Amino acid sequence: MKAALGVLIRGAVAACTALLIASPPTAAEPAVVHVPPDLFGAGGPLGALRIEECRIVLADGPGGAVLRVSPAMAGMGFRDIPFAVPPLEQEVAFGPLSTTLRLRIPGRDPSDPSATIQSSRVTMRIRGAAIELTGAFESRGPELIAEYYASDPRTGEDGWVHALDVEANDLTVKVVFPIRSAGAALALGSPAVNADFSFAVAGRGFAGLALDGTFAKDAVKSALEKAVARALDLEAYRAPLAAAVTTWLREGPFSGLNVREIRVLPAADGGLDLQAVSAP
Repeated sequence: MKAALGVLIRGAVAACTALLIASPPTAAEPAVVHVPPDLFGAGGPLGALRIEECRIVLADGPGGAVLRVSPAMAGMGFRDIPFAVPPLEQEVAFGPLSTTLRLRIPGRDPSDPSATIQSSRVTMRIRGAAIELTGAFESRGPELIAEYYASDPRTGEDGWVHALDVEANDLTVKVVFPIRSAGAALALGSPAVNADFSFAVAGRGFAGLALDGTFAKDAVKSALEKAVARALDLEAYRAPLAAAVTTWLREGPFSGLNVREIRVLPAADGGLDLQAVSAP
C-alpha cells in the first residue's frame, strides 16, 4: 500500500513540475489582408456604399453648400453635411474713394444647378495608409461673380453691384483621410484638402482674362479647401466611414479572430495591408 502511494505521489509531483516548466502560450500568428485601391469601387468589397451617388454642392450663404451622401450610406448611419463657403471680401481705395470688392458663388439654393457649383463625379479609393475622396465638378457657365458695394444711381440706396463673371473651370477637390489604428478598430484622422482649377474672368466677345497664378486664385483655392476640410472633419462623416471598413474586416477577412490590434501597413501597389494581431 505504501509503495503504491509513493508511486502515485511521485507521479503527481512529476506532472506538476511539467506544468510549471512548460512554455507559456504564445499569440497566434498575425493575419494580414491586402486592401486594394478600389475598395470602394463598384466591384470592390465596399462598393455597396455607392460612393458614386454622393454629390458635393458649393453654394453661397451659411449652410448653403452640402455634401450629400448616397442613399446606401444614409442607411448605414451617414448623414448629409451642410457647410458654408464664405464670400471673399476686400476693401479697396481709388484715390479719396473706397469700396468693398466681393467674390462669391451666385446661388444659395443647393437644388439649383444653374447658379451653384455641382459635382459631376465623386470617387473614393485607398491611397496607401489613407482614404482619398475626389470630387470633380461641371464647368457650365461662370462659377463666381465679382461685385462691388456702391450707391445705386437709380434708387440712391447702397448695395452690391454685379461687375464681372468669373470662371473656375475643371474644378477638382481631393480630400485625404489618414487611416489610423485604434486598437481592434480603425479610425480616420483629420482630412487634408486640395482644390485645383483654371481661373479666369469670363469675357463676352473676347477670350477673357486669365487669373491663374494670382492672389485672387490663391484666395479662392484657400477658401474652398478650408470650407470642405471643416465639413469633413466632423465625426458624423469620419466615424461611420471608419466603422464601415472595420465591420467589413471583422465580418470578412478577420472573421473568427479574437483581434486585439489592427496594424496599418502601406502596400507596394498603392493599396494597404492590414495586420490583425490576435489575443492568445
